[in-house]
Amino acid sequence: MDVGADLRNARIARKRSIEDIAQATKITPALLRAIENDAFDRVPGGLFARGYLRAYAREVGLDGEALVQRYRAEFEPAAPVAEPEPPEAAERERERLGWLRQPIPVDEDDAGRTKKVLIELCVVLLAVTVYFVGWKRPPRPTTAELKPIAPLSVTPTDAPAPTVEKPVASTGAAEPTGPPTLDIHPHGDCWVEATSGGERLISRLMTDGDWESLPIQGDVRIRIGDPGTFAFSIGGVDGRATGTAGQPVTVHVNPRNYQDLLQR
Repeated sequence: MDVGADLRNARIARKRSIEDIAQATKITPALLRAIENDAFDRVPGGLFARGYLRAYAREVGLDGEALVQRYRAEFEPAAPVAEPEPPEAAERERERLGWLRQPIPVDEDDAGRTKKVLIELCVVLLAVTVYFVGWKRPPRPTTAELKPIAPLSVTPTDAPAPTVEKPVASTGAAEPTGPPTLDIHPHGDCWVEATSGGERLISRLMTDGDWESLPIQGDVRIRIGDPGTFAFSIGGVDGRATGTAGQPVTVHVNPRNYQDLLQR
């Protein structure tokens, strides 16, 4: 039986297509069909044809060396006995015939190792790129570099609040001594939220008659829904107005500035 027919029958028996063999051996489908039809005049001869046969045979489970011997006996002309050709002359002859430009079967193990090396190289390059991008990023400012908060800050907010305004009464008491205590006692409905050191001390709607006492250990931030109804005292001394009625504000109170908030 012909060499090409043996390969074709073995491929069909394994239920594989020409395209499957082409993908596995890196041999074009046109060359594979020429081999199956014994059209070796359309296949590069010599070393190339033998390499193609070995690769094809390996994929379909045949003995590649036996097929090569049959191919040489049937299709390669008997060469006259001659002295061995010098290696340099053989190399020049292969270059003249375009040997380097012909498709050569690729060893799958070598291809796998090459692919693995390329993947590892890409991973290393990616890691180096990420490192340098992160290294060039400007450092974030530290807490010490941030602009300090002013001792007294009154800023309008969007919180809705009643618009009824009542005057802040003064008790006329003496200035507090010792650790200051902030007493909140609004004259009407007023939303009050106080925080200190990230801890929420109070957050609720206070009405006339409600009373809350807060120690001024550090900076106390007070959000006032309606300065017109809000009233407070520190150490028994009434505080001054914190803003315009109906306009929510935020007030900062601490041991350094609380006396500036008292009525004189």
